[in-house]
Amino acid sequence: MFSRVIRSFRRARAMKAAAALCSHGRRVDAVNGVWAHYQKDPALARVLEAAGGDRATLSRIVVSMELSGAGVSLRGHYVPVSALFFADTLTYCLRSLAGQVDPAHCARELMCYFASGAIDFSPERSVRTGKTESSRFAATP
Repeated sequence: MFSRVIRSFRRARAMKAAAALCSHGRRVDAVNGVWAHYQKDPALARVLEAAGGDRATLSRIVVSMELSGAGVSLRGHYVPVSALFFADTLTYCLRSLAGQVDPAHCARELMCYFASGAIDFSPERSVRTGKTESSRFAATP
């Protein structure tokens, strides 16, 4: 139990530091901070490694999410950076980079996730051209 609290505290501190760096235009330093956190968090490192990702992949995720409209802070989370600190959101972003999920759709889903904490990232819900039935950030036709 105590180790879980320590791990959560370290993640929150690293996430906040990386978000601050990114918001000040220091994306490379932010990604380096995320990468340093991965060296201490084997679960996240395994997710990235299983997808064949590396430090450059983390940078591509941040850029992709910013360009797709998710470059915002919601409930204390800078979405492109915070998405790298949780296994489910990281996996979803990796699937977006691999072309399995539309980047704009991924960005909307991540914004909903960090706004409410309740999104299903399962593969069957996130087809490349699929849309969620109700999304606070859905684009209007």
